[in-house]
Amino acid sequence: MKELRFYSSKIIAVAEHTESGSIAVATRSSEIAEIMPNKRILIKGHWEGELWGLCINPKAPQYFTVGEDNFLACWDIKQRRLL
Repeated sequence: MKELRFYSSKIIAVAEHTESGSIAVATRSSEIAEIMPNKRILIKGHWEGELWGLCINPKAPQYFTVGEDNFLACWDIKQRRLL
């Protein structure tokens, strides 16, 4: 995965292009990056319904998800597994 470097790391907007699947990310300092998906699933971890939230841990290589299944999960980013 390629790392993006922004002048300001504060993301203020995210938009998806419905036809191409690309994602545009805008920062507080007026930078815009387009991310082209590589069409691979990194982790599939909620068992039913929609994924409602995603949050990255700023102090560890982890992220958290919550979904319609009422499950709050903590994931290891490097190992791609549920903690």
